[in-house]
Amino acid sequence: MLRIIIKQKKDTELETVFKVLYDIASIPKGSWRIKYQIAEMFPSFCEIMSPDQVQDKVLPILEKLIVDAEAEVRSEALHTMISVGRKCDS
Repeated sequence: MLRIIIKQKKDTELETVFKVLYDIASIPKGSWRIKYQIAEMFPSFCEIMSPDQVQDKVLPILEKLIVDAEAEVRSEALHTMISVGRKCDS
C-alpha cells in the first residue's frame, strides 16, 4: 500500500503515513516488533523515493529508532540507515 502511495506521489497520503510511522517510532514503550518492522521496510523505499523524500521522511523516523530502548530495534535501525545511505548514494 505504501509503495503505491509513493509511486503515485500522493503527497497528502504520504504525509499522513509517515506522520503515523514517526509517531509509532516515538512511543517509548511501544511494541519493539512493530518498530523493528518499520525499520526493516525502509531500504526498499529508496528505489522509489527521491533522496529529498528519504531525507525528509525516512531519516527522522530512523533517528528515533536508533535511540529506542530495545537493542533489536536500535540494531535494525542502524543497519537500515547504512543500507538507505548506500542506496541513496548510488
